[in-house]
Amino acid sequence: MARYDNNLFLSETDPVGGFSTVVAPRVNLQLDERLIRSQIRYQAAAEWYRQQADLNRFTHQGEIEAALKGLKRWVRRLDLRLGGSYTRMTELPGTSLSGQAVSRGGVLFPATIESTEWRGSVIAGYAWSRRLESSLEYTYVATYFEEVETSLVTSTAPTYDSIVHDLQLGLGYRRSTRTTLTLRPAVSTTRTVPSGTAFAANTDSRTAARLTAGVEYSSASSLRFRGEAGVLAIEDDQTRLALNLDLVRNWSDTQFRVRAQQDSGIGGGVTDTVSVTRSLTADALRGMGRHTQANVQLGIVGNLAAPTLGTDASVRVVTFMAGAGVEHDLTRWLTARLDYRSLTQRSSGIPNVGGQRHLFLVTLTATAPQWQSRP
Repeated sequence: MARYDNNLFLSETDPVGGFSTVVAPRVNLQLDERLIRSQIRYQAAAEWYRQQADLNRFTHQGEIEAALKGLKRWVRRLDLRLGGSYTRMTELPGTSLSGQAVSRGGVLFPATIESTEWRGSVIAGYAWSRRLESSLEYTYVATYFEEVETSLVTSTAPTYDSIVHDLQLGLGYRRSTRTTLTLRPAVSTTRTVPSGTAFAANTDSRTAARLTAGVEYSSASSLRFRGEAGVLAIEDDQTRLALNLDLVRNWSDTQFRVRAQQDSGIGGGVTDTVSVTRSLTADALRGMGRHTQANVQLGIVGNLAAPTLGTDASVRVVTFMAGAGVEHDLTRWLTARLDYRSLTQRSSGIPNVGGQRHLFLVTLTATAPQWQSRP
């Protein structure tokens, strides 16, 4: 991949651009045995800058998923899944290697900030009947930021490491073949410290509880909708609206998706306590013949430090995103892609995290044929 970034250090007054080349080999492994089904995905990337050699780096992204099928021998209706991931790069991506959306907070950082994230999850699902299902999910997320050693511009923006524990109970009642009613109580605990500081027993910790109810609807493969709304109560702060909407509409050669969310978060790493995160995104994908696809994206993500908790209640970061791209299959194993992304960030109460960035990317992807071992 060849990439041009017109504002490497995310400066509002003196942007500095730079070209980089990225080589990112990736491997996907799948195991499907009698007792377990698992997937392992790993991608390592080397990034070289033409002029800013101090920013050359290696990045890593790895994921593992496992479904313990053997447990069904003892509990027939139990579905137990384990997951974990490790990501280290400049800006944490908004999607996993499997293509699933991951909530990151939306905050942009200059190229002199390195981000690391560890994730782990346990999901236990149980079908009580043909209509009533439940799930219990525990998620652990640890996020760390550090300054890259460089003789170039040094960022003075404060960042905060965090550890989040989230426990969520999901109840679903299938009212019809197309409609399911949902109820989702959850509680999360967020601990934050200034980056580079060790977590200790007296580290600031805040609990957020939320309760949402909603509906899931699907119409064959043309329409899928999930909507949930309820209350979000953050410890020592006011009660707010909790919201999670996801709408997907398909036509013969076009897909449109819009998502809206309001929940507690870690403020993208720039708030010293739990924050309220709000996002609205939309994207469209259209086929242009058998071998070509075009896409567009729009989005806005806002982070507001919980006003009664932070040392500076005015910390607010809003990130606007827009982009377009086209992808073409050159052969059965080689794909070319051209993308443009515009990112604009405005902040108050915190220095050096505002600015505008334009990204141009040219990507060639070669896919090796699948290999399958035989018993």
